[in-house]
Amino acid sequence: AKQRTWEDVAGDYLDNKVIQILTQKLHYSHPTPIQRQTLHTMMRKKWQDSSTTLDTTKATMTIPQNVWIQSETGSGKTVAYLVPIVQDLWQQLPPKNNNSTTSHSPRSSLGTRCIIVCPTQELVVQTFRIWNAVCTHLCAGQLVVGWLQAETSRAKEKARLRKGLPILI
Repeated sequence: AKQRTWEDVAGDYLDNKVIQILTQKLHYSHPTPIQRQTLHTMMRKKWQDSSTTLDTTKATMTIPQNVWIQSETGSGKTVAYLVPIVQDLWQQLPPKNNNSTTSHSPRSSLGTRCIIVCPTQELVVQTFRIWNAVCTHLCAGQLVVGWLQAETSRAKEKARLRKGLPILI
């Protein structure tokens, strides 16, 4: 049986740029079963239109606030929850203003938008690498990924958070 592509599974939901990053930069040619199931659940379009007619120009994504994904090690869980969250955060970013005279980073106004809890330092590093690769290719400098480390001083960690860590692992 032919494996389904990202376009087959989530072409109606995922932006082409996100699909290109997954396939060309990260070399994930096909979503795994847990990724297909998670994308279907997390990225269903909800229609926000109070009239009786369906107006597709008013379609928005409604990403669930809490998602529980359980699958064996190496099944692709990180990418399964990363993709819908990153796309949602990316689409909420204000357009870049290249003529801005302020020295403030646009990420400082975002605050922390996503917190990911990992049970081990090894999983934190693995999760960081995947999230950082996607965010760097998609919107470098705007959706910054970071983690808190026990061996770093509280003052340094507070400074990093103030500067802006929209995605915190």
